[in-house]
Amino acid sequence: MAGGGSTLRVPSLLFLVLDAATANCTNRVALLIECDAGVRGFRDQQQSLFADSLRLSLLTLNLGR
Repeated sequence: MAGGGSTLRVPSLLFLVLDAATANCTNRVALLIECDAGVRGFRDQQQSLFADSLRLSLLTLNLGR
């Protein structure tokens, strides 16, 4: 399954009697670990163009506007 993990994870954490802030934070930690694993996988297979990715990611930053 690609994507949508938060759709299942956050309600499950809420069901386990975690408050909303803790469930959200726990989910974000899991997402960070998943993203790190993805980046490492692409890098290990030499499928990553880091400089291009960095330039494109700058477009997604919210600069407080």
